[in-house]
Amino acid sequence: MNFKTLNDQKPEVVTYLAGNASTTAIVAGNPVCLSLNGTDDGHDVEELSNSAATQSHSFFVGIAVAGIPAKGRAEVTVSGFARGVNILSGTRAASTGTWATQAAIALGDVLILQTVGDALTRSTAGAATVANARAVAMASRASIASGASTTSETGLRRITTMNVWLRSM
Repeated sequence: MNFKTLNDQKPEVVTYLAGNASTTAIVAGNPVCLSLNGTDDGHDVEELSNSAATQSHSFFVGIAVAGIPAKGRAEVTVSGFARGVNILSGTRAASTGTWATQAAIALGDVLILQTVGDALTRSTAGAATVANARAVAMASRASIASGASTTSETGLRRITTMNVWLRSM
C-alpha cells in the first residue's frame, strides 16, 4: 500500500500497486477485484467481468488509477478520493434497441459494483442510509431519459465518469 504524503493541496488517497492477472488491459476508472488464481493471490487483480460474481464483491480492491496493460502493473485507488471512476449510465438489450432510463445520482448516493458493465452504478439515495458504503458519489448527475438508438452508437452500455469517495480496504 502507498499512503500518499499528507498535504493541504490535494485530496488524500491510499493506493495499491497491483498486477493485472488478465491477458487483456484493464481500463482506467474501472473497479477491480483480487484475482484468486493460486499463483499471485493478494497481488494480482482483474476486472469484475473476468471474475466470479461472489469473488468480485467479496474481494473488491478499488479503482484502476490508469489503464493496466495485460500482465502489467499499476496503481489502484483503495481508499479516499478517486477521480474519473466509470459509472454505468445506460444499458440496452441490442445495439438497435432503446436505451433504458437511468435515475439521477445525487451527492452522497451509494454506488455499488456492476459486474456486467465493469463499472459502478447507483444503489440507493443518501450515504446516511447505508453504514460503511464502499463507494459514495462525490458529485451529482441528472437522470438520463430513455432514448432511441443512433447509428453512431453500437454498444450495449453507456459509461460516464464521476469522482467517488472509496472505502474499499
